[in-house]
Amino acid sequence: YAIVLEHATGWKLSFSGDTRPCEKFIEASKASTLLIHEATFESKHEDHALRKRHCTISEALHVAKQSGAKSVLFTHFSQRYPHVPCELDDMLPEDLPLIAFDGMRVRISSDGYSCDNKLMPAIRSALKPSENSDQKQGQ
Repeated sequence: YAIVLEHATGWKLSFSGDTRPCEKFIEASKASTLLIHEATFESKHEDHALRKRHCTISEALHVAKQSGAKSVLFTHFSQRYPHVPCELDDMLPEDLPLIAFDGMRVRISSDGYSCDNKLMPAIRSALKPSENSDQKQGQ
């Protein structure tokens, strides 16, 4: 599913969730002020993403780059990840994309957007796996 909203004041919000990458959505979301996109699976689980009709992190990144969105917010991670998927930390600068969390508020305007992004380093730190959690996942 996807929707693109354009406000009379000039901001544009694009949302994609529970779907595979879609060229029509990429085209419609060009130059969005904010792109909200699911990143359900790590890229190594592309077979699951295909089967369950979701996107991998690398597919969501591709959509974001192709759309030219000013800002990107990833959401809808699989419950298999109790922490922010390491792939995001490995691939991206600290401030892009934003990672959605429960209760997060984003305000969008013609000047851009504002959210609790000052909290992002603390949130990423809190959601980093501990050494013990990596060992437990391997069991």
